[in-house]
Amino acid sequence: MTQVHIVTDSNCNIPPSLCHELDIHVVPLPFVLDGVTYIEGVDVGPKAIFPLLRTAKSMPTTSAPTPGAFKETFDRLAANRGPVLAILVGRQFSSTYVTAQMAKELLPDVDLTLIDSKSNAMALGFQVLAVARAAKQGRGLVELISIAQQAMGATGILFSVKDLEYPYRGGRIGRVQRFLGGALNLYPILEIRGAPIESIQPARSAQKAMSRLLDLAEQRMVRGRPYRLAILHADNEKGAKMLQAAAQERFDPEEMILSELSPVLTIHVGPGALGVAYCSGI
Repeated sequence: MTQVHIVTDSNCNIPPSLCHELDIHVVPLPFVLDGVTYIEGVDVGPKAIFPLLRTAKSMPTTSAPTPGAFKETFDRLAANRGPVLAILVGRQFSSTYVTAQMAKELLPDVDLTLIDSKSNAMALGFQVLAVARAAKQGRGLVELISIAQQAMGATGILFSVKDLEYPYRGGRIGRVQRFLGGALNLYPILEIRGAPIESIQPARSAQKAMSRLLDLAEQRMVRGRPYRLAILHADNEKGAKMLQAAAQERFDPEEMILSELSPVLTIHVGPGALGVAYCSGI
């Protein structure tokens, strides 16, 4: 049986080493800063975004990969034979799925399936990893689609945000939440779990925010073991390592990933953000 080719977009935030190991093909997202278009992971990596943000004259904007970028990837994989399965960032966060659909329409002879993950960051990433590992074992397309649907209900992500200006300008929080968080020096907590971003009661310190993230993750992982966790951060390595150690002690997960947020995700949550993505039962 020909192996199914797995495609995603750079919102997945999967470490490049894992993408290479599991043959995951990643289509990168662009962003615009002071009139210049950058491709994340190509022109700018996770660390290089922060000097650009500090000197920017305006807030950056993000967009989806072009249909041409997807078509190039789909064409290349189709030439190697075998079906293509693309698991992409949720439509409520990005028009990436729409541009992938446009590319699909240009390739009527390619065996191509698109899945809206309804998620983002490593919550999307864990869905992709579950499917890619099964694809490596030789599972067929129908079974892989089923695995993707199961993983969709088993994953989520929680963020503690330090700078409210970024999620506010990106439409992630409302004006009142922004005002209250700034006035009271609170640490807002945002959740992505198969739906638009939800705001959860904020914490009053960075330490309490970390504990709250782990408490919430524990409440969400109702499917039991195996536990898979990813600690994500934007220019907050110290906080991420503290959170990783606490998560390791509490959950003893089968998989633990420590990863810097991609430039596009950093633009939406801001420097200093910490996140916990989880997957249970898969």
